[in-house]
Amino acid sequence: LEIFGSCALWTSDKKPPMKPMRQEKVSWEILRSGILKEKGWRNYIEQVISVPPRRKGYIIKQHHEHLWNQGPDFCAVGKKDFFGYIVYGFSTIDLYIFECTQFNNATYIFKGDWKELSKLTKTEILDAHLQEVRLFHTKNWHKNVQKAIDRQQAEKIA
Repeated sequence: LEIFGSCALWTSDKKPPMKPMRQEKVSWEILRSGILKEKGWRNYIEQVISVPPRRKGYIIKQHHEHLWNQGPDFCAVGKKDFFGYIVYGFSTIDLYIFECTQFNNATYIFKGDWKELSKLTKTEILDAHLQEVRLFHTKNWHKNVQKAIDRQQAEKIA
Protein backbone atom coordinates (compact mmCIF):
# COMPACT_ATOMS: atom_id res chain seq x y z
CA LEU A 1 0.00 0.00 0.00
CA GLU A 2 2.78 2.44 0.85
CA ILE A 3 4.68 1.71 -2.36
CA PHE A 4 1.81 1.66 -4.87
CA GLY A 5 -0.80 3.77 -3.08
CA SER A 6 -3.52 1.15 -3.48
CA CYS A 7 -4.29 -2.43 -2.59
CA ALA A 8 -6.54 -5.23 -3.79
CA LEU A 9 -8.86 -7.43 -1.72
CA TRP A 10 -9.62 -11.03 -2.63
CA THR A 11 -12.22 -13.36 -1.21
CA SER A 12 -11.43 -16.82 0.13
CA ASP A 13 -12.44 -18.10 -3.35
CA LYS A 14 -9.48 -16.14 -4.76
CA LYS A 15 -11.80 -13.71 -6.56
CA PRO A 16 -12.00 -9.97 -6.18
CA PRO A 17 -15.08 -9.06 -4.14
CA MET A 18 -17.84 -7.00 -5.72
CA LYS A 19 -17.10 -3.34 -5.13
CA PRO A 20 -19.76 -1.08 -3.72
CA MET A 21 -21.10 1.22 -6.40
CA ARG A 22 -19.76 4.36 -4.76
CA GLN A 23 -16.77 5.13 -2.60
CA GLU A 24 -16.42 8.31 -0.59
CA LYS A 25 -13.84 10.09 1.47
CA VAL A 26 -14.93 12.63 4.04
CA SER A 27 -12.70 15.34 5.46
CA TRP A 28 -13.19 14.44 9.13
CA GLU A 29 -12.22 11.53 11.33
CA ILE A 30 -15.15 9.12 11.48
CA LEU A 31 -16.37 8.36 14.98
CA ARG A 32 -13.32 9.79 16.70
CA SER A 33 -12.52 8.72 20.22
CA GLY A 34 -14.18 10.50 23.07
CA ILE A 35 -13.27 10.57 26.71
CA LEU A 36 -12.91 7.03 27.97
CA LYS A 37 -14.39 6.67 31.43
CA GLU A 38 -12.41 4.70 34.00
CA LYS A 39 -14.56 1.55 33.82
CA GLY A 40 -14.40 1.55 30.02
CA TRP A 41 -10.67 2.09 30.09
CA ARG A 42 -10.11 -0.82 32.46
CA ASN A 43 -12.27 -3.09 30.27
CA TYR A 44 -10.37 -1.96 27.16
CA ILE A 45 -7.00 -2.76 28.74
CA GLU A 46 -8.23 -6.19 29.85
CA GLN A 47 -9.43 -6.96 26.31
CA VAL A 48 -6.17 -5.81 24.72
CA ILE A 49 -4.01 -8.00 26.91
CA SER A 50 -6.29 -11.04 26.72
CA VAL A 51 -6.05 -11.61 22.94
CA PRO A 52 -2.95 -12.96 21.23
CA PRO A 53 -1.64 -10.25 18.85
CA ARG A 54 -1.31 -12.44 15.74
CA ARG A 55 -5.06 -13.18 15.72
CA LYS A 56 -5.98 -9.50 15.67
CA GLY A 57 -5.25 -8.87 12.00
CA TYR A 58 -7.08 -11.99 10.88
CA ILE A 59 -10.21 -11.09 12.84
CA ILE A 60 -10.25 -7.51 11.59
CA LYS A 61 -9.85 -8.72 8.02
CA GLN A 62 -12.71 -11.22 8.43
CA HIS A 63 -15.05 -8.52 9.71
CA HIS A 64 -14.35 -6.13 6.85
CA GLU A 65 -14.64 -8.87 4.24
CA HIS A 66 -17.97 -9.94 5.72
CA LEU A 67 -19.35 -6.40 5.56
CA TRP A 68 -18.02 -5.89 2.03
CA ASN A 69 -19.71 -9.11 0.90
CA GLN A 70 -23.09 -7.93 2.23
CA GLY A 71 -23.25 -5.61 -0.82
CA PRO A 72 -23.23 -2.08 0.57
CA ASP A 73 -23.94 0.56 -2.05
CA PHE A 74 -21.07 2.70 -0.78
CA CYS A 75 -18.09 2.74 1.56
CA ALA A 76 -16.63 5.85 3.15
CA VAL A 77 -13.36 6.54 4.90
CA GLY A 78 -12.44 9.60 6.89
CA LYS A 79 -9.33 11.58 7.65
CA LYS A 80 -7.57 8.50 9.01
CA ASP A 81 -8.25 6.59 5.75
CA PHE A 82 -8.15 2.87 6.48
CA PHE A 83 -6.66 3.36 9.96
CA GLY A 84 -9.95 4.50 11.50
CA TYR A 85 -13.58 3.60 11.06
CA ILE A 86 -14.94 2.65 7.64
CA VAL A 87 -18.62 3.25 6.89
CA TYR A 88 -20.45 0.56 4.95
CA GLY A 89 -23.61 2.20 3.64
CA PHE A 90 -26.82 0.44 2.74
CA SER A 91 -28.74 3.54 1.59
CA THR A 92 -31.77 1.69 0.27
CA ILE A 93 -32.58 0.37 3.74
CA ASP A 94 -31.16 3.41 5.61
CA LEU A 95 -28.53 1.37 7.48
CA TYR A 96 -24.91 2.40 8.05
CA ILE A 97 -22.36 0.13 9.66
CA PHE A 98 -19.21 1.66 11.13
CA GLU A 99 -16.38 -0.85 11.49
CA CYS A 100 -12.86 -0.03 12.66
CA THR A 101 -9.56 -1.39 11.46
CA GLN A 102 -8.16 -1.19 14.98
CA PHE A 103 -8.71 -4.13 17.30
CA ASN A 104 -11.07 -3.88 20.28
CA ASN A 105 -13.27 -1.15 18.84
CA ALA A 106 -16.95 -2.01 18.68
CA THR A 107 -19.02 -2.04 15.51
CA TYR A 108 -21.68 0.68 15.45
CA ILE A 109 -24.86 0.45 13.40
CA PHE A 110 -26.89 3.57 12.65
CA LYS A 111 -29.96 4.72 10.79
CA GLY A 112 -30.38 8.23 9.44
CA ASP A 113 -27.80 10.91 8.71
CA TRP A 114 -24.57 8.91 8.89
CA LYS A 115 -22.41 11.94 8.03
CA GLU A 116 -23.62 13.96 11.02
CA LEU A 117 -23.38 10.93 13.32
CA SER A 118 -19.85 10.19 12.13
CA LYS A 119 -18.68 13.63 13.25
CA LEU A 120 -19.54 12.88 16.87
CA THR A 121 -17.27 11.21 19.38
CA LYS A 122 -17.94 7.70 20.63
CA THR A 123 -18.71 9.19 24.05
CA GLU A 124 -21.37 11.49 22.56
CA ILE A 125 -22.89 8.57 20.63
CA LEU A 126 -23.03 6.30 23.67
CA ASP A 127 -24.21 8.94 26.16
CA ALA A 128 -27.13 9.91 23.89
CA HIS A 129 -27.82 6.29 22.76
CA LEU A 130 -27.71 7.36 19.10
CA GLN A 131 -26.64 3.97 17.77
CA GLU A 132 -29.20 1.40 16.73
CA VAL A 133 -26.83 -1.39 17.69
CA ARG A 134 -23.37 -1.57 19.23
CA LEU A 135 -21.71 -4.91 18.58
CA PHE A 136 -18.68 -6.19 20.37
CA HIS A 137 -16.26 -8.46 18.57
CA THR A 138 -17.39 -11.81 19.91
CA LYS A 139 -17.80 -15.20 18.26
CA ASN A 140 -21.39 -14.20 17.37
CA TRP A 141 -20.36 -10.98 15.61
CA HIS A 142 -21.12 -12.23 12.06
CA LYS A 143 -24.54 -13.55 13.07
CA ASN A 144 -25.40 -10.34 14.94
CA VAL A 145 -24.44 -8.14 11.99
CA GLN A 146 -26.58 -10.26 9.70
CA LYS A 147 -29.53 -10.01 12.11
CA ALA A 148 -29.27 -6.21 12.12
CA ILE A 149 -29.21 -6.07 8.30
CA ASP A 150 -32.09 -8.56 7.96
CA ARG A 151 -34.17 -6.72 10.58
CA GLN A 152 -33.73 -3.40 8.77
CA GLN A 153 -34.59 -4.97 5.40
CA ALA A 154 -37.77 -6.44 6.89
CA GLU A 155 -38.73 -3.04 8.38
CA LYS A 156 -38.27 -1.36 4.99
CA ILE A 157 -40.46 -3.95 3.29
CA ALA A 158 -43.23 -3.75 5.91
